[in-house]
Amino acid sequence: MSTEPRLDGSVAVSTANPAVEAAAVPVPDLVAGPVGSTELGAELSGGHGAGLGAQVSAGVTARTRQARSENTVRAYDRDWAAFTRWCARTGSMGRAGGFDRGALPASPQTVAEYLAEAADTRRADGSWAVTASTLSRWVAAINFVHRRAGHPLPGGHELVQDFLAGLRRTRAQPPRRSKALSLTDLTAVLDGIETKVWPAAVIGRRDAALLLVAWASAARRSEVAALDRSDVTAHPADGLHLQIRVSKTDPGAAGQVVAIPFGTRPGTCAACRITACLNVVDAWDTAGRVGVMTELRRRPTTGHVCHLEHPTPSDRFVPPGAGPLFRPVTKAATIGNQQINGRVVHAVVRRRLEAVGLPSAGFGAHSLRAGFVTDAFRAGAHAIMRQTRHRSPTTLEAYARHYTPLETNAVTTIGL
Repeated sequence: MSTEPRLDGSVAVSTANPAVEAAAVPVPDLVAGPVGSTELGAELSGGHGAGLGAQVSAGVTARTRQARSENTVRAYDRDWAAFTRWCARTGSMGRAGGFDRGALPASPQTVAEYLAEAADTRRADGSWAVTASTLSRWVAAINFVHRRAGHPLPGGHELVQDFLAGLRRTRAQPPRRSKALSLTDLTAVLDGIETKVWPAAVIGRRDAALLLVAWASAARRSEVAALDRSDVTAHPADGLHLQIRVSKTDPGAAGQVVAIPFGTRPGTCAACRITACLNVVDAWDTAGRVGVMTELRRRPTTGHVCHLEHPTPSDRFVPPGAGPLFRPVTKAATIGNQQINGRVVHAVVRRRLEAVGLPSAGFGAHSLRAGFVTDAFRAGAHAIMRQTRHRSPTTLEAYARHYTPLETNAVTTIGL
């Protein structure tokens, strides 16, 4: 367990795997040492910038944090904490060199030296420890803090910008992309999940529903994890309607509806998988383990579970209820009450691939979204952006170039 200061001056307690933390901040030497300046907490909680003067309430501070996604806030918290520690550790050496390495406000020289030390750090295998994109995010975090505190942005200075530009030119490398999970492999994974025998069926039903909903909706991991039961609407003709309340491409939270049609067979029918999953959850909430085991012993059906109780088209096949759509499940088949996070989606993908003997290296939560796009391109589908909700065709084209480079490509028609 570890603690780290947040941008609002509070302290976050982390129980994450140390290896994961190390991967998130890949230069441990740069973040070692005493915690840096606590001035940031006072600046941000004492006023939304240097010119406001008056104190603001905790409620205002909390709402300002919610203006950005939790992933962005966590990354900025971590990046700012690393920078303040580095400034505290190297401060005396910096003054001797002719400039002050204060964190807030920081000079462009300080930021450039910080980036240079990180850029020259190598891993044990000799590879560079950080990429240019990671350093750019660090600069964005530093600029964010300065903007909130009413100070000039050191990362906007020509010195810092030229440093980043030079690094990109000399260390150009393609972005790392998750491998795409095809519908064929997804079907193999779904067929291999235990959904009838306790205790494996409890987490099995959740994982099967999660994987299929995420793939068919082309949703991001954060969107899947944030779904509530109230966000799922059964439609007699369409299948499922998902209300995506907050999204990377919808920062104003206007809401976006994504439809998932009935599957051609129960194994790939998202409505069936959701229904089976929620039936177990409701049994747990009502009667605990006994209720779950009773639910699992119910007469199996050879048809669609979503129509088991309503054989004719209905808008009532999804059990009504409140709370998170996907909840944590322990090895002992205990169902928690809270919401899962995006890391759970990532872990489910890798674990379920390995369970059926498929390689998991290179796969993760984004493999579901990438798999949908890839199969859609190969099937000649149009209007892919209606499901993926990309704001720009250019972004979608990047998927096509990486995952399906020969689809609709002139090189396949010239007789080579």
